[in-house]
Amino acid sequence: MNNNNKHYQFILLLGSLSMIGPFNIDTCLPAFGRIADDMGVTFSQVEINVSLFFFGFGIGQLYGGYISDIKGRKWVVSRGLGISMVASLILAMVNQLEFFYLMRFIQAIGAGFVGVSIAAIVRDNFQGKEAASIMSMVAMIAMGAPLVAPSIGALLLTISTWKSIFIFIAAYGLSVLIFLMIGLEEKMEPRKQEHNFFQGIKKVYNNVPALAYMSAMAIPSGALYTYLTSAPFIFQEYFGLGEQQFAILFGVNGLSLIIMNKINSVLVKKYGPERLMNIGLSIHFTSLVLLLIVVTVFTPTLYNTVPLITLHVSTLGFISGNATAIALEKFEKHYAGIANSQMRVVGIIIGAVAGATASLLNNGTLYPILGVMITCSALGIFTYLSLKKTAKRTNLVSS
Repeated sequence: MNNNNKHYQFILLLGSLSMIGPFNIDTCLPAFGRIADDMGVTFSQVEINVSLFFFGFGIGQLYGGYISDIKGRKWVVSRGLGISMVASLILAMVNQLEFFYLMRFIQAIGAGFVGVSIAAIVRDNFQGKEAASIMSMVAMIAMGAPLVAPSIGALLLTISTWKSIFIFIAAYGLSVLIFLMIGLEEKMEPRKQEHNFFQGIKKVYNNVPALAYMSAMAIPSGALYTYLTSAPFIFQEYFGLGEQQFAILFGVNGLSLIIMNKINSVLVKKYGPERLMNIGLSIHFTSLVLLLIVVTVFTPTLYNTVPLITLHVSTLGFISGNATAIALEKFEKHYAGIANSQMRVVGIIIGAVAGATASLLNNGTLYPILGVMITCSALGIFTYLSLKKTAKRTNLVSS
């Protein structure tokens, strides 16, 4: 096999791995109504499983990245795929909500092991511009997964029950595991740890300049997780759409995020990451305020809410990548991995709490959802500006 073929095979493998998380989360979204009916519970009770998934996903990433530095990337990813597959097969057999919650949590831990290892695998095999190029292509594949996942789930619901979705997830995991074992050569050399886990954590949270940008990415992402948790209610319960219609609208939001990421990749060379991040944060908050005004003053319809929701989701294309890049530049190289892990985990935990709060406060209107999303956006901007001001003041004192 020539180098070009190996190169494309490597990208395809990492792209397949990057789809594990979105497939685990998004494929079953159209099935929430049927799951609720089969288990004899409410729609909002089923929604809570998404927040539990985010908690498990965060725990998997928190420890998976650190373990991969010791055991190797392939070891961690293969175990993560195995955990996710077994949990998915059990989910296809459960009939009680509490057991459903537990298996979704365990499934998410496995998916977290996989997700946190992808960037490390790239770093082990490539450097510089080539590594950045591969990460960009993998990210595009990962962002495309939420476009197709709900449609796959909706299609499976037309020919079978909701349990077939988890059989599909397990089968996909098995195919990726086989691909991994055949196609990935472990490149990480054993090395002595330069810091233990808790020393690394301390280093991250003592870096105030980096924390400013980490908060700009992590806290506002709670609004996205709230939307992901509440999307089935918004479109299927509140607006009364069918499973296929929901999948299409959900995919449109994912497409807007891909487009905004592409625009960002072009504009960032001219305007710089911080300026674009600030623009993204401003639109992120403003779009939610406009959405609240629409819901309060007018009768909410798909025509006056979906464009604002789509605009809001798309702004993460200006926020996430730019904030992450700036934050990680403020760490020494051997702390960048644990810093990235913390940033992602904090965002997931905030998102899980925010999503669960919106579900628990669900009163049949859009107000609880918007209230939680606006709070996340405003808190993120406030924390970012406060920490940035503190960092500047500290630099003045030290100089």
